[in-house]
Amino acid sequence: MGTYIPLFAALFGKNDGKHMVATVAVYFHPARTRGSMAEATMFATIAVLYSCFISAGTLGTATLFGHLGHPAIGRIIILLVFCVGGLGLIGWTKLKMASPTANVSCSLASIIIITTLTKDVATQQGIFNMTKIMQTVAMAVCAIVMSTTLSNIMWPSFAVTELRKSMVISTRAFAEMLEGITKGFIDGSEEHLQQPSFKKAAADHRKTFTDLAKHLHEAKFEHYMKGTEVTYGLELRLVECLQRLAQAIGGLQNAASTQFSLLEQSDQTDPFLSEYPELQASFTSSFLQTPSEDVSRDYFDSPVDARPGTSGTTRTTGTIGTTGSADGALVVVTGRTLFDQFIQHLGPSMRSLAVTLKLMLDELPFGGGTDYTVSVNPHFRASLRDALELYTEKRKLALDQLYNQQDISGRKSADLAADQEEIAASCGHFAYSLEDFGKELFDLLDILDQLEGLQELPLPKTWHWLNPIRHIFRKPNEEIEDGDRHIDRVLPQQLPGGLSDVKVLQEEIARRENKTHNALGYRIWKALRMFRRDDVKFAFKVGVGAAIYALPSYIPFTRPLYSHYRGEWGLVSYMIVMSMTLGATNTSGLYRFIGTIIGASAAVFSWWTFPELPLILSLYGFVLSFLCFTLTLNYPAKASFSRFILLTYNITALYAYTISIKDEDEDDNDEGGKDPIITEIALHRVLSVLAGVTWGLIISRYVWPISARKKLRDGLSVLWLRMALIWKRDPLNYLVEAAPTDVAAYMNITEEIHLQQALLRLQSLLAQIPFEFRLKGPFPIEDFSEILTNTQSMLDAFHGMSVIIAKEPQSSTREMEILAFTKNERAELCSRIFQLFYVLSSSMRSGFPLPETLPSIVRSRDRLLMKIHKFRERDRGAGEGRGESEEDFALIYAYVLLTGRVSEGLEKCARSIKVLHGVIDEEMLEIS
Repeated sequence: MGTYIPLFAALFGKNDGKHMVATVAVYFHPARTRGSMAEATMFATIAVLYSCFISAGTLGTATLFGHLGHPAIGRIIILLVFCVGGLGLIGWTKLKMASPTANVSCSLASIIIITTLTKDVATQQGIFNMTKIMQTVAMAVCAIVMSTTLSNIMWPSFAVTELRKSMVISTRAFAEMLEGITKGFIDGSEEHLQQPSFKKAAADHRKTFTDLAKHLHEAKFEHYMKGTEVTYGLELRLVECLQRLAQAIGGLQNAASTQFSLLEQSDQTDPFLSEYPELQASFTSSFLQTPSEDVSRDYFDSPVDARPGTSGTTRTTGTIGTTGSADGALVVVTGRTLFDQFIQHLGPSMRSLAVTLKLMLDELPFGGGTDYTVSVNPHFRASLRDALELYTEKRKLALDQLYNQQDISGRKSADLAADQEEIAASCGHFAYSLEDFGKELFDLLDILDQLEGLQELPLPKTWHWLNPIRHIFRKPNEEIEDGDRHIDRVLPQQLPGGLSDVKVLQEEIARRENKTHNALGYRIWKALRMFRRDDVKFAFKVGVGAAIYALPSYIPFTRPLYSHYRGEWGLVSYMIVMSMTLGATNTSGLYRFIGTIIGASAAVFSWWTFPELPLILSLYGFVLSFLCFTLTLNYPAKASFSRFILLTYNITALYAYTISIKDEDEDDNDEGGKDPIITEIALHRVLSVLAGVTWGLIISRYVWPISARKKLRDGLSVLWLRMALIWKRDPLNYLVEAAPTDVAAYMNITEEIHLQQALLRLQSLLAQIPFEFRLKGPFPIEDFSEILTNTQSMLDAFHGMSVIIAKEPQSSTREMEILAFTKNERAELCSRIFQLFYVLSSSMRSGFPLPETLPSIVRSRDRLLMKIHKFRERDRGAGEGRGESEEDFALIYAYVLLTGRVSEGLEKCARSIKVLHGVIDEEMLEIS
């Protein structure tokens, strides 16, 4: 419209840049939800205002020094202040925001500013004329208004609807996963977790877990516009509840996986039988007579009463230990039969609760239809309460009988006692995790009840976010929670305890090393700390690179060449491709260049086929846009590629049409004038883009180069070091030595978000690495991907420990006794975990191979398990503990299992590092 319709094009005066309307529309496309469009409009408004400020400052500076008779000084100031500073700040903003909508606005601001800096004749001549600036801004605003209007009137999409749709998918996935995990645990087989239905549910869960955060962020803008801030607060709580349910599902799956591993080990020949070979035959015979399959038959598919082994008959026991029977014979207890005894007592109740939870999840959180209105079955709460009460009662009885039976306290070795405690811990942990899942579902019902109440009796509309004074003076408990706080808002001084200690130690060493005559220098060095940050250095090199590229436009001798080859589009390309790492810059540059070639070819073909036919050219542009946006929406990773195709087509074909109808006030005879030479125009655009991309690659490679490979290695090293410091503090010590308010020192939500966000950044770095050239050969992507996966598993264990501590920050008397009794063993275990993390961190940082022998965590865990067993035996010997609840062991058992997950993750990471770093070679031993 801005080019082909004369009446509309006349609104922007006579100039050859009216393709700007289509260019901005490509970035600011309308295929967004209403919330995303609102956010994009907000960022675009800020970008336009910022561009006007920089452009006006540039024009004012040129005019001032032109009147003073020193235009050269004015141009130097423009390059240093408005080019280095203005464009450098855009690069820093794009890096820090890391948001698609923010990136679009940064590109928009770059286009407007670069047009003023290098193309506006008024800037070159030192004449304060805002016409060019206002025309450019008007075209940008027009494109924004058109896209926003189309987004709201043509098949509008709502983030609130997408959010609720994702919630429904999540709960359905939870239901399927809960069924599969519970079936697998009851049967003692991993077969149910390998079913296609379970794998599909797990994949849906992983996808929607990311979608929930995205849609919630966009839904916030929709609620804020409609004045339904309270509803947003409830939806935020609902998403947080679903995230806790996801963590609970993960805990159940990990507990089940641990049990599968233990049962597999138990099914093999047990060390105890090697000590008593005469029992081997009798054990095998007795075990086959009471197979576990008869006990743990599919509880979901058969009635409880029909299950074998539920009549109360006594079961034969196997290799965990031995006891004397009534006739003096030794009876052998295996881990498998011990597990069967647990399932015999709790299996029916476990099955009943799982069925109840699945039925509820299949119907929650919203009713049928496309409007996703809240519709909660009024009987759900009572049914869930009854199922939980029955399950809790049966769970207590099952664990009490499991732990207090005489068979367990019989003669056994330390290893067997540890194995027994680990199996008991796994059974107990799964039982508690299933109960916790049910309790979290209660919270979900509470939130849905409140949402349903708002649905029936809406509250008055509120727009408190428009009142900045209220935001400044309101109390913390009055704030509406914001679930998408960015991690970079965390202040550097908010370090966890162990890191704070390291920081204090470093500063103390620095103070001692600095003598009196160096005190001033040290203070200056500390004051300049900000300029050593990667993001600041990146912003500075972006600005300096842009200034150097724009310099020819300010030199009279080179300006004609710069204008002839449309250097401004090369500078725009430079700003677009510049990224933090070499890999990201290479990726963007490759997409930019290939997209430019295709877009220029499409423009040449359209002009040769339909020269100066606006209607046909419009239809051709529509078809090309349809294909490109189809690629953008269906393959988001290729969005930049399709966008570059359209951008090049616009600045070639639309520009050619503009000058062909003499709708410009500049001399463009160098490209054919009123008879445009389309091949020359396309060639100039391609060469300009190629120059900008090449310049971006040069700046990225030779000015403070930041390799994604190096940042990945360094980032992993620091992440593991922080994880090491967390375990060095032993999280359970805070329950004994600190006040309940100090529990956050182990892992408050800020630190957990920080670690998770750091891991996400490392994963994004891994995706950039394949585009970095390496003489040594392909980078071992698969090995590092496995390392990141195992690190995520360990972080999940960290989160599980944090959740357990947060639920009961005040220990019972017996829990305190258990923690005190196991203090030394826990200290040894945490020390081993710390050492192993530290060794892995050092190896990753230095690139040196790992030593052949690494600190062992397994033996430390076994000693802790044996100490727990001794505590139980001590209580029995003293006649204590029989009336105590076995819930007191839930904390220490969860601790043991989670340290097992950490140990397993560390072992896998160590194996991967050994493969990566190999053995020490002669080059490593050279001393230069």
